Amino acid sequence: MKNISTCQTNTKGLSFSRWLRCQQTRNDPVGDLAADVCYDPTWPRGRKLETFLKHLEQKDACFGATDALQRAWREFEGSKKPRRVYVKGVDGHGREKMYHMFPSAGR
Repeated sequence: MKNISTCQTNTKGLSFSRWLRCQQTRNDPVGDLAADVCYDPTWPRGRKLETFLKHLEQKDACFGATDALQRAWREFEGSKKPRRVYVKGVDGHGREKMYHMFPSAGR
C-alpha cells in the first residue's frame, strides 16, 4: 500500500484512481468511496469521469457513491490547477498590502 502521508503531500501527477486511493483516510463520503475502491479489484483504469460512473452503475452502487465520485472528481480536477497564495506585505510607502502569487511547480 502507498504511504498515506506521501499521498497527502504529493498528489501532483497522480492518476485519478491513485489520487482517490490516497483519500481513504478521510472521514467523509470521498474517503468512504476511496476505501471501497482499494478493495475493488475490478476498479477501472481511465481518464474520464464517465468510465468510473459506468463502473459504479454496473455495480449497482447507491446514489451516495455516485455523488462522492463526482465530488472527488471535482476535487481532483481542482488539485491540478495552480493555486493562488496571498501574502501580507508592505508596499513602498509603508502601507500593508495583500500580494498574490502562484507557488512554484516544485512544491
